[in-house]
Amino acid sequence: MRQFVVDELNQAEMEQLEIFLKERCESAGLDGMYWLQLPAELLTTHQKEHTDCLPLYTAVELGRNFIRFEMLARSRNKLRCSCVAFVTPDQRKFVLKFIDDLLLDADIKA
Repeated sequence: MRQFVVDELNQAEMEQLEIFLKERCESAGLDGMYWLQLPAELLTTHQKEHTDCLPLYTAVELGRNFIRFEMLARSRNKLRCSCVAFVTPDQRKFVLKFIDDLLLDADIKA
């Protein structure tokens, strides 16, 4: 799996990240798991055509001392579909900017 991981975070940093994730992402229904929705304008033509799979998200996992971002565009409605794929370069830029902004806002110097 392609992922972006920030690890070796302390408890205060983890608590701050959790606050921000609750504000900016949707809960995935499991402790420490969140959904970051990909903007519709960044979806590929193929992904946009799969209206029954929309919206598409990347998964965010908040672990004991790490935060992990999947670089996979996935549907919450279907596990397997041709529109579920590794993020495109533009989608990747969106996720990386989200990560940078999140770390900056949480005052994490990782």
